[in-house]
Amino acid sequence: MKCFQSERFTCRGTPPKCIQRVQFGQCGNQVGCRFWDLALREHAHVNKKGVYDEALSSFFQNVDPRRTDGAGGGAPGSRISGLRARAVLVDMEEGVLSEVLQGPLRQLFSSTQLISDVSGSGNNWAVGHHSYGGVYGEKIVEQVRRAAEQCDCLQCFFIMHSMGGGTGSGLGTRVLKLLEDEFPEVCRIVTAVYPSAEDDVITSPYNSVLAMKELTEHADCVLPVENQSLLDIVAKIQHMAHSGRPGSTIKKDCTIISGQGGASKSEKPFDAMNNIVANLLLNITSSARFEGSLNMDLNEIAMNLVPFPRLHYLVSSLTPLYTLADVNIPTRRLDQMFSDAFSKDHQLMRADPKHSLYLACALMLRGNVQLSDLRRNIERLRPTLSFVQWNNEGWKTGLCSVPPVGHSHSLLALANNTCVKSSFMELRERFTRIYRKKVHQRHHTFSNTYTNTFTPSATPSHLHQRHHTFSNTYTNTVTPSATPTPTPSHLQQHRHTFTNVTTPSATPTPSHLQQHRHTFTNVTTPSATPTPTPSHLQQHLHQHLQQHRHTFTNVTLQHPNTNTAHLHHYLGVDGMDVGGFSEALGSLSGLIDEYNQLDTTRTAPTQDPPRLNIAT
Repeated sequence: MKCFQSERFTCRGTPPKCIQRVQFGQCGNQVGCRFWDLALREHAHVNKKGVYDEALSSFFQNVDPRRTDGAGGGAPGSRISGLRARAVLVDMEEGVLSEVLQGPLRQLFSSTQLISDVSGSGNNWAVGHHSYGGVYGEKIVEQVRRAAEQCDCLQCFFIMHSMGGGTGSGLGTRVLKLLEDEFPEVCRIVTAVYPSAEDDVITSPYNSVLAMKELTEHADCVLPVENQSLLDIVAKIQHMAHSGRPGSTIKKDCTIISGQGGASKSEKPFDAMNNIVANLLLNITSSARFEGSLNMDLNEIAMNLVPFPRLHYLVSSLTPLYTLADVNIPTRRLDQMFSDAFSKDHQLMRADPKHSLYLACALMLRGNVQLSDLRRNIERLRPTLSFVQWNNEGWKTGLCSVPPVGHSHSLLALANNTCVKSSFMELRERFTRIYRKKVHQRHHTFSNTYTNTFTPSATPSHLHQRHHTFSNTYTNTVTPSATPTPTPSHLQQHRHTFTNVTTPSATPTPSHLQQHRHTFTNVTTPSATPTPTPSHLQQHLHQHLQQHRHTFTNVTLQHPNTNTAHLHHYLGVDGMDVGGFSEALGSLSGLIDEYNQLDTTRTAPTQDPPRLNIAT
């Protein structure tokens, strides 16, 4: 296997510079498809001669469509034979990737670039990180390695995924760590979409907190994007479209509110939100793709905006938000655009940086903008912004001469600001709210996430007093025959509960059990119980288990007060334990404490973390 030398992947000033994208899960791939569609439109608007130039080589490889090895298309300067995206698409469900292979972007990807499974991660970080990560992690990295071999100068990994699901948050962060091990000198920038408080995935706080620990440890920069902010921005766009004011209209079926040109031809519910994130990625990579008087490489973002390795969460704001030619909105004045970039209405997180502390800030402009205009607006805004006292001049600027399609100029602001802690504190609160809901009954955890319900030997009166709870439901309810004996003391102490139990009107008999013929296997009980099970109950259960072979797989009987809501789905995965939740929550709390310390002291943390190594 070929081993890369670090010099090859840390080249600077040597065009063309390649950007490798890795997309995970439904969200990551749907945003990615919008990104690739808009990138093609932008390059088609600039490159009208059909030449494979250096700008195209950043995102696309020129290939011979007649060859299967993805080669033979020619170097920069030659004619375009066929474009192949520099990307790896990963999803543990086939739906989105199947749409890609059948949609208008299918020619951008070969089948080897798409890695999928069938069953999905079930919105479970542990399944994505440990189960699928162990199976597919090395395969994904190997595919990324093959793509990197086609790059003369690999500048950056762009990773895109959501935080609330299972594949994106779990498998995405697993591969992030593997990329750090395999390519330690290549910058890793992650765009992470955070769920809203009203997210329909109940376990999204678990997934987000577990993923944040990995992002904090293994990413160079994270661009957090909140679903709620995107929803608010889309609502404003649609309100403007229907306001009827002259010059403030959005043409029918325009790409900012439709799915034209994406993964499929049909409109998707989140296409408008995905377009905003796609435009963010287009603008952040503009200096790496096009010429300008003050270009900024992607690896310079981490070098200049991240003074401490853990504090690398950057708040992004984009103006104008409608950077497409088919949106008919009056051009914003340049000075007003600078003001918009620092207002909370244009932030992709629900935060207000102007009332928090700046560690550093980057301004990336596109279009016909002079350096004097940039300096003048920085001086105008400086008195209204609070920077740490040891970095009052913490500005990084970039000027790209190629404007976005349909506009004369645009501005992207990236702020390393302590305002992100408010979103992190809200996430921690949602996590602890469900984590602390102790289930004071014994839970029987099933690794394949289906369970049965049955009622052990008890008197009829006790059937209504002692219920036994299982995490999920199974259609067959079994009630063994019982003799009128008192409820065992250990059952009284632990109050086991059954839900959805159907009790036959007559006393159950073995013939009733013969109708169900289930089998129990791998039944695990606690090593010690307060009171031994009565001998008649042991004999009764043993007899029916042998005769009727009732089946459960990987049943774990846990002590009370040790399980929490929904945790059984995670703890049933190999490699996952309760300590993982404690570590993740501790990592998030430590991150919040670091931001709090900066806000309180307005200086660097008391114990100065190791700073990033400056490449030479």
